[in-house]
Amino acid sequence: MTATGRGRVGRAHIVVVTGQHMVANPRVWKEANTLSSAGFRVTVLTVHYDGEKARRDRALLDPDVRYLAAVNLIQGESGFSDVYLSRVRRRLAFAMKRHFGRDSTRLLAYRPGKMVRAALAQEADLYICHQETGLIVGDALRRKGRKVAFDVEDWYSRDYVNPLRAVRLLDDIEREALQGAAFVTCPSRSMSDALHSHHGLPVPPAVLYNGFSVKESVDIPDGPVERDTLVWFSQVIGPERGLETLAEAMGAVRRPMAVHLVGEAVPGFRELLISAFSKGPHTLVFHPPMEHERLLPFIARFDIGLAIENRQPESRDTTVTNKILQYMQAGNRILATDTRGQVEVARHLKDRIRLVRPGQPSEWADAIEHLNVQPELRTREQS
Repeated sequence: MTATGRGRVGRAHIVVVTGQHMVANPRVWKEANTLSSAGFRVTVLTVHYDGEKARRDRALLDPDVRYLAAVNLIQGESGFSDVYLSRVRRRLAFAMKRHFGRDSTRLLAYRPGKMVRAALAQEADLYICHQETGLIVGDALRRKGRKVAFDVEDWYSRDYVNPLRAVRLLDDIEREALQGAAFVTCPSRSMSDALHSHHGLPVPPAVLYNGFSVKESVDIPDGPVERDTLVWFSQVIGPERGLETLAEAMGAVRRPMAVHLVGEAVPGFRELLISAFSKGPHTLVFHPPMEHERLLPFIARFDIGLAIENRQPESRDTTVTNKILQYMQAGNRILATDTRGQVEVARHLKDRIRLVRPGQPSEWADAIEHLNVQPELRTREQS
């Protein structure tokens, strides 16, 4: 593939901008690898916080993808003064917000100005920007005449649970950035419609769901599943994820079941869940986080997948997470809360997805018992 980019003849250069490690940002590394395999020259520009995660990041990216930390906060890899300055500026921004209500881009990204300068130095033909860091950097690049696209992984300005979050500033940046973008993508039709309407975009964002191909997984077992089991996974096992309602709901489920949770437990929350489950006949099993290629065959062992998202904030209501999609691929029956995003998916699999309202433990208990007594139905999606 040939293209002309800023006076150079050769492969078009695409820079993907984000503010996270690849291990926590699958949309970025899947995009980078896809573009690289299509013949583009690809650079990922990000922020490093953790040396071990940075090493794992490299293993996720194709060898031809360049991986650069525009801001490196790992002690020993950057000068002490540079790391100290980055962290102090961020803390000052939070102090100004806490005491004076002042919004700043530094509430949302480490060293955004440095990120912009690093991005400009790449002289890319196209920048594709992710997360809040990408939104801020991409808007600045767009104002400097660069060609910029945005992948809206979450509806940033409608993620307002944290009182220190700069949602008003995000709303302003989001509107101008997306209106002037080369193109916009997002993870659900529900979010696409909402962004289109709220920001008056010229066209609705294209939808790219948060899925993985089954071809990336190790073999999925064909044997019988473990009955009377439920499974839930995330990077973090913590509060405000629906697990409190699940624990209360299981108190009303009569048949003994095993609940398997995959992720890194927040200190104290693990003990809270253990205490809640100790009062009933059920078993609670914790599993550490696992690589995506091992996750699908693991969850395929179990019967019911839990896609228990909240409707608040609106960013959660309108998204489609990879949970419900991977349960579909694994062949699980699915208990899903009726967020706008998950209703969108459930329309296509009415026989396997039982919708419930968030925060309704008695309704969840009835749905779990209903799913648990159904004859086994293991139809795996092959995409």
